[in-house]
Amino acid sequence: MITLLDRVKCFARTYAVLLGCVFVATSIALLFALRNHERSRQQSLSFKTPDTIVRIRERPLQAIVYPFAFSRSITPAALERAMNVARPRFKLKRLPVPLVLHALRLWGSNTKCQVLTVDSNKPSWTDGPKLADILLNDKSFVGNSSYVMQHYLERSRWGIQVATDAELRESGARAASHVGKFHDTMARIGMSSSTRLYLHDGTTATLGDAIVDEAVRYHVDGEIEWSSQALFSYVSSSRWVDRYGQVVDKERIVLNLLDKDLGTGSCHGMHVPMALATALNIHGQMPFLSSSTVNLVRSRLQSYARLLESSQDNDGSWKPLWYAKNSSTDHGGVYKHPLVRQLDVVGHHMEWLIICPPELRPHDHVLNRSVMFIINRMPEIDDTVLNDWHHYLPISHAARVLRVAFIDVMCKSGTDLVKLDASLLGSAKE
Repeated sequence: MITLLDRVKCFARTYAVLLGCVFVATSIALLFALRNHERSRQQSLSFKTPDTIVRIRERPLQAIVYPFAFSRSITPAALERAMNVARPRFKLKRLPVPLVLHALRLWGSNTKCQVLTVDSNKPSWTDGPKLADILLNDKSFVGNSSYVMQHYLERSRWGIQVATDAELRESGARAASHVGKFHDTMARIGMSSSTRLYLHDGTTATLGDAIVDEAVRYHVDGEIEWSSQALFSYVSSSRWVDRYGQVVDKERIVLNLLDKDLGTGSCHGMHVPMALATALNIHGQMPFLSSSTVNLVRSRLQSYARLLESSQDNDGSWKPLWYAKNSSTDHGGVYKHPLVRQLDVVGHHMEWLIICPPELRPHDHVLNRSVMFIINRMPEIDDTVLNDWHHYLPISHAARVLRVAFIDVMCKSGTDLVKLDASLLGSAKE
């Protein structure tokens, strides 16, 4: 005879089994839901960007120089006098990173540069590879450049992070003065992304790891002018996912640059047209922009060019406040020497004008006036640059215009500047 107690026990067992079945079924359903959600998320990311991993080119794309009809007054002798000022000749025990970056950007990694040591007035030579090694090898950085920092390169979750003043100024260290400047410099000198980086802990990485790290750190609210140029050159992906899981689009980077007001950004806004001209130039080699964005960039560069053409002084220079309606006031700025400030502005603008399509830039006579200003006035500040290495940074932009627009281009055509190139660079062929 089945008692009431037996019935209760049977009911309890049945209830327990049912609860177990419900738990298992719920768990399975939850697992399927989570899996489907993850698949949906991955499909969404895949739809937004086919490259959730940033794809890097082995060799960076470099901006092509558009030649212009130059004045007969631009002779090898005149170029040599001006370029001599831009040799990095300083009485320094250590070479600060900004100096190394500007010297490399100007002379490249395969040439020799003159350095005046503190112990002797006799110039010694340090070659391009040694300068590059300061940036690529933490041991060399500590031995030849650093005053405080124990390393320049740091392994991160995304690759290799490069130190900048913006992040490490409190330590009193001298690192790159702009975010992305290291990466852009590597692109300018054509450094392979497979180049080895040697870290302070004895491990190694590649330059590509540093480019990836910079790509996933991109943020519109940061200093984007230098980084954007490096990304246009090195990154083959049109889109990728950043460290926050958001999609970064190279076209969006260009639109971010177009959003910047006149005169804002790095170096009083002069790197914005540089970044836009670089984007348009590289797009011409490997398209990544829509036609509407290309038209916006072309229109903006034309507006910059019209402003520069209308505001150029008779001597070929522009005022430090080049973007202001009343540009007669000198902003003073970091560099106290007025001629250094003028060369800074002329050099920066000429750097982007020579990579800008001819139909978008001022007439050739405007460019010639600026080049002649650099050639004629640069020798006047030889002692100024020699006595204070900080002045080397702005004038290196002006010197690079001469190097890229004349020496590099004309050497290929077999002119007398071949001898000039060997004379100035100490010739890596020796």
